[in-house]
Amino acid sequence: MMNEKQGIWQCKPAWSTDTSAEIAHHLQLPASEIHDPRLLIGRREWIALPDLALSPLIAKIDTGARTSTLHAEKIHFDEQTGIVHFHTIGHDGILQPCTCRAIKVKHVRNSGGIGQSRIVIRATLSFPGDFSFVTDFTLANRKAMRYPVLLGRRALNGKFVIDPQHTHLLGSF
Repeated sequence: MMNEKQGIWQCKPAWSTDTSAEIAHHLQLPASEIHDPRLLIGRREWIALPDLALSPLIAKIDTGARTSTLHAEKIHFDEQTGIVHFHTIGHDGILQPCTCRAIKVKHVRNSGGIGQSRIVIRATLSFPGDFSFVTDFTLANRKAMRYPVLLGRRALNGKFVIDPQHTHLLGSF
């Protein structure tokens, strides 16, 4: 509970059996009803991209990023056929060639705020325990980054709850 006293807000501990949606309604805050179960994941998880025939990789979970990104080097995009050829780094550090269809070219801002055009691909994203779905990835050189894959909000939306204190909560392949 909060009380206003001489222009200063003070918080007092309170215990409630109400759900967060009920508390939000009482405080006239926006809330949504969540009925679908969500998987609990950590800040990093093992993933596989079977459409690209890639060995399992560790992905960084990043709710600050809108779009997911896959590390790519030596990118060659054939605009006439819509096919993109690139290499990515496997979990063993070895470059692996990949070929797939590009969905579009998109203008994005990187973590430094710099805008750039990136090729977008669509691939099946698999997690340990046979949970998979199709999502989009932009291709970018993440060689200077610790993890070759970044999973953004669009891929995570409606499917996961993130525990930032843990890693690999879904296990490994």
